[in-house]
Amino acid sequence: MILRVGLAIRDKNQERTLSDQLIAWSLSSVRDGDIEVDLALLQDNFERLREIYPHLDLAFISYDMLGEHRDRLSELRRRNPACVPVPVGETVAELRSYLSIRPGGLLLRPWAAGEVDELCRICSTELAGSRDVLQIKTRQGCRALSAASILFCQSDKKYVSLVSEGGDAFRRLGKLDDLAGLLPDYFVRVHQSFLVNFRRVTALDRVTWEVVLDTGDRVPVSRTYRESTGALFQKCLLSV
Repeated sequence: MILRVGLAIRDKNQERTLSDQLIAWSLSSVRDGDIEVDLALLQDNFERLREIYPHLDLAFISYDMLGEHRDRLSELRRRNPACVPVPVGETVAELRSYLSIRPGGLLLRPWAAGEVDELCRICSTELAGSRDVLQIKTRQGCRALSAASILFCQSDKKYVSLVSEGGDAFRRLGKLDDLAGLLPDYFVRVHQSFLVNFRRVTALDRVTWEVVLDTGDRVPVSRTYRESTGALFQKCLLSV
């Protein structure tokens, strides 16, 4: 299992302390399974945090960075509801609204290793039984992918490509049917070769018979799945 963690922290000492603790936790957790911490050190780059947030399981964000980008915090949650954001900084009333948006944790003392251990333990335990994050082996190596960040999956002979936001494609050996069993139920079969994240579908083109995603991508709908796809799309429209 890979636990993907991002450190968006300006204070070099805090960053170094947290990264050391995360590595130590990873090494000490081998007895409980094959756990690896994949660290992303982001420092001041909030834009970069936004880019990789769909692939994170746990994000430590400094309070001063939170304050500067308050109006964009809810955007992070929309991109990856499964990620646990942990503000690192002072206890202030202004943080309550953010924590109520996505309860995670408030790490007041980044030198308190017990808090880091507990967060990692909880996060890894949830991931082990969750379909919200895929722990997969691809041709690019081991990856942990947020299911919400996957746009669609396409089978190609022996491989399945998982296409995520930004156009990234990850290939894994296996069948589309096997992958469907690992994904949340909002992934829908629309073609013998395609699974689509239906939460990202914005339109159904009944002329070309393609579903249109919020990224502009189009995925074909085969004759076999036209009726079920049309009914599901209509149901989604009525529920909005």
